Amino acid sequence: MSILGWVYFYSTDYIGLLADKKIDTKLQSAIEKIDGKHQSTTDKLDALGQRVAKIEGKLDVLKIQTLATQPQKRGNAKKTSEILSAAKKEGAKLDPELVIDAGKQFISAGVSSSNPDVWNAALAFLDYRSFLNVALAPPTDKFAPIGKDPLPWKFFMNVKPRDKFQFTLTTGARVPAERAAVLEAIGSPLNAAEKVGHEFLLIAGPSTTWSLDGLKMKNIIFKDTKIIYEGGRVEMENVYFVNCTFEVTRRPNGQNFASSVLASAPATTFHSGS
Repeated sequence: MSILGWVYFYSTDYIGLLADKKIDTKLQSAIEKIDGKHQSTTDKLDALGQRVAKIEGKLDVLKIQTLATQPQKRGNAKKTSEILSAAKKEGAKLDPELVIDAGKQFISAGVSSSNPDVWNAALAFLDYRSFLNVALAPPTDKFAPIGKDPLPWKFFMNVKPRDKFQFTLTTGARVPAERAAVLEAIGSPLNAAEKVGHEFLLIAGPSTTWSLDGLKMKNIIFKDTKIIYEGGRVEMENVYFVNCTFEVTRRPNGQNFASSVLASAPATTFHSGS
C-alpha cells in the first residue's frame, strides 16, 4: 500500500470512530432523557397514588362517621366493619382521632343493642386501632429470646388451653425491678425478691389466644395475637396491643376496656376490680 493509501485508510477509520463516538454520545443522551422522563413520570404517578390513597382514606372516615351517627340502623354496623377490615388489609391509615370518635359511638351502642353486628363493629375498631399501633409501639428488633437470658425474672403464661397456640417470648433490656415488665396472676407476685428485671416482654404469635382476666400486666407487648377479655378483674399498665384481634364480652367492664384500648393507644392502662 502506498503512503497516500495508508494515510487515507487510517484517516477514514479514525473519522469513522469519531462518528461512532458522536452517535454513541447522542444515543446515550437520548436514553438518559428518556430515563429521566420515565423517572419523572413514575414519581408523578407515585405522588398521584399517594394523593388518591389519602382522598380514599378521608372518604372512608367520612363514611364511618356518617354510619356512626346511627350505629343501630340496619346495615350500618356491617358496612363499618367492612370498611375497617378493608382499610386494615390494604394498610390504609385513617385519621386516628376520627376513628376513635366513631368507635366510641359503636362501643356505647353495642353494649345494649340486640343486634350483635353493632358490638362486632365496635370490636372491629379495636382491631383497626391495634393495626395502627404497629408504627407506634416500642421497637422490638433487639429483644432477646427469654430462654437465653439467665435472669431469674418470671412471667405467668395465661394462654387459653382450648386453643392451639404457638408463640415466641422475647425481652428488652435489664432495668430495676420497679420499672420491669410484669405478667402474673393478681395477688400472686412472682418476682418480689428480685432487684432486676426485663424492661419489656413481647408476646408474639398469630395462633395464640390470650385471656386477660385475672392478670396483672405492666410493660407487655402483645403482637399478632387474639385477645380475650370476659369482663373480670384485670390490672394493666402500659400494655401494647400490636396488630391484634379482640374478643370482648358485651358487658359494662367490656365496654370500659374497649373504650380504653381505643382511646389510650398505643399503650393501654386499665383497671377493673371485678
